[in-house]
Amino acid sequence: MLDTSKSLIQVLADPKGILKGVEVIVKRDDLIDPVVSGNKWRKLKYNIREAERRKNERILTFGGAYSNHLIATAKAAAMAGIRCIGIVRGEELDEFSNPTLSSCADFGMQLVFISRDEYRMRNDKMYLEQLHEAYENTFIIPEGGANYFGMIGCQEIWKEIQGMSFSRTYVAAGTGTTAAGLLSALPEGNHLHVVSALKGDFMPGEIRNHLHYAFFDEELTADLMKNCTIYDDSVWGGYGKLDDRLTGFVDFVMKEFDLPLDKVYTAKAFFRLLQHIEEGAIQPGEKVLFIHTGGLQGN
Repeated sequence: MLDTSKSLIQVLADPKGILKGVEVIVKRDDLIDPVVSGNKWRKLKYNIREAERRKNERILTFGGAYSNHLIATAKAAAMAGIRCIGIVRGEELDEFSNPTLSSCADFGMQLVFISRDEYRMRNDKMYLEQLHEAYENTFIIPEGGANYFGMIGCQEIWKEIQGMSFSRTYVAAGTGTTAAGLLSALPEGNHLHVVSALKGDFMPGEIRNHLHYAFFDEELTADLMKNCTIYDDSVWGGYGKLDDRLTGFVDFVMKEFDLPLDKVYTAKAFFRLLQHIEEGAIQPGEKVLFIHTGGLQGN
């Protein structure tokens, strides 16, 4: 279950010299599953195992109308033979509103549609207690799989590329869970570049919180944070902000490198990587890893 063997390594061919002598290697987590691609699988793996260990009857999680996390949870739960509930932002929606929600329902997920005001309470302790009372013996997974179990699942990316060394690694971020998992086991000599898909300066705090919860060691957390650079200036205008420029960039990358990207996360991270190459911040001869976290579903 949750097999990641299809996550291949792609060395980007560069006949036009766009990469200026930099060797870019892509970890293709988008290939893990034809329906649900990317780090969502990794973040669910140990969450589902924990629910099974606790003998929970069901899992419950949260997401928006086009959530990659929701559909990943729905399929993973079906594979594991455990019931699941999806709390969806938008009381005006139903399971027929779009293909993502319809697929969630087809996989057996019970969809519960709530107002945006109520959805904002999804991390509130009292609200979560109410959900536990309403749905007994339920394991609750935060939106995006953003917890300790999600973080340790993302550590396993390094195991799949043992024997390869990189000076830098680039990854997109939404909740910071994948970035924290990568940072917690970052190989020596590697520096993690985290490109936030959202506006605001909250991402360092999110990553730090994940690490601190995992290790309960402030000094170790501080040392780990020195090994990453976080970009939260949101070149493209913020989460879900799309324009013709971004669409053109996605088409350009597909044409030049045969690499499909989603517009919300990975395109923005890959743009930053190419920008650093163009500016000379990455030297010719360096070997750089780009982690494709998926996100193509519903793109």
